[in-house]
Amino acid sequence: MGDSDDEDEAEEFPSDTIRTLIAFGEGGGTDIYARQIWGQVSEQRDVSVQFDNVPGAGGMTGASEFAASDSGGHTIAPFNAPGDIIPALIQDVDFDFEEFRGVAAHAEEEFVIVGNPDEEIGDFDEMVDRYADGEFEAFGGMQPGTQFNIIATILRDNADYDVQWENYIPYDGSGEVGQAVASGEIPNGIVTVSTAEDMSEQVDVVTGLVDHELSAFPDVPSLTDLGYPDLGYLGGMVRATYAPPETPDEHIEWLEEAAEEAIESDDLQGWADEGGLHLEFMGGSEFVDDLTSESIGNIRDEIDLDEFRD
Repeated sequence: MGDSDDEDEAEEFPSDTIRTLIAFGEGGGTDIYARQIWGQVSEQRDVSVQFDNVPGAGGMTGASEFAASDSGGHTIAPFNAPGDIIPALIQDVDFDFEEFRGVAAHAEEEFVIVGNPDEEIGDFDEMVDRYADGEFEAFGGMQPGTQFNIIATILRDNADYDVQWENYIPYDGSGEVGQAVASGEIPNGIVTVSTAEDMSEQVDVVTGLVDHELSAFPDVPSLTDLGYPDLGYLGGMVRATYAPPETPDEHIEWLEEAAEEAIESDDLQGWADEGGLHLEFMGGSEFVDDLTSESIGNIRDEIDLDEFRD
């Protein structure tokens, strides 16, 4: 009897609109991937999917709302490891990231520095010199305590990089950082490579913050190409989808299978190939849960979190 009830419950899911809560502004990499993947799920599975952007506090405003949702799997949210886990460990939040249930991981994505085209920044070395000369003062990224902010602080405080920005300008998403650079509000900022690709006609990519070639921008040198130290795991992140803590196993299974089907579809693979973006089904619920635990361990071992607390 119990098994029959479970089967009926699984067959009935989803019984309502699936709400995709995006804890960042529109136009950033998290937003772009989520809308593509879960929009494809909507088409392939003939289900209703709603997208809500809930930015603020480096993603923690949306994460807190997500953690409190009791939707049985009808609310999902994309987050990134280690990026979105860092502020959860720094800030005084009322949830534990390890209690979120993994659904699927879909991309590894690099960070890049972009510049305003009118500034005609030749490369990272030239950008460093122009900050040292006082021509540039502002540098943009996401909110304090985010992966973006930690990278910017390392670039300033580590003499191996010596990017002497004076004013860190925070935004609620990678897309907002890109728009600020494109408009000339700030000369440079850190964004995801998907944001840079989406805005490739509005910003210049100065460098990749990784130790390998950027498939979307193969002609852009990375920091290590220029002889700078590798930022390690901080130079990129893994994108994944999560469900709230109490989501039933059978609903996780449905979401995982739907995500895999969408990610591997010809439509989405064509979209990713055209943009030079990484998109693959990297693993399901267990993979994401392990990724979360590993990221938390790395963060606690390698970052002085107290330095970024108020």
